[in-house]
Amino acid sequence: MLLKIPQRRRRAISLTPLIDVVFILLVFFMLASSFTDWRHYDIGTGGNSGTSSELAVATVAITSARQWSLDGQPFSGPNALTAELTNRTQAEPELTIVLQPAGELPLQITLDALDAIKSAGITKISLTAFTTSGTLP
Repeated sequence: MLLKIPQRRRRAISLTPLIDVVFILLVFFMLASSFTDWRHYDIGTGGNSGTSSELAVATVAITSARQWSLDGQPFSGPNALTAELTNRTQAEPELTIVLQPAGELPLQITLDALDAIKSAGITKISLTAFTTSGTLP
């Protein structure tokens, strides 16, 4: 006796779920990515470019209470610092800045200070640790 086994009908694979998954992944990666403007800071190592008596040096200190000062003179923030440094660079074009942020400060405050210094047209920047006495370590 010959039995006929009904053949299963092949279903076509639907692409709709695949498109849904791809769309969900696209939305996820769009929301998870950051569109931050990344900046580049060249930080060179120290060298013997001259003696300290030849250099015009100004010290920018930022305390843990977020108080800004330039050579001991208090400033309200990065905008005032940029204005004062712009004035100083006109008199001393080869001005070197020693930046002393407190260790407890968020990194963004230090980057704001670097932006303010670079906005004033100063390229020679030294980053050092802040001391409570306000002197270089």
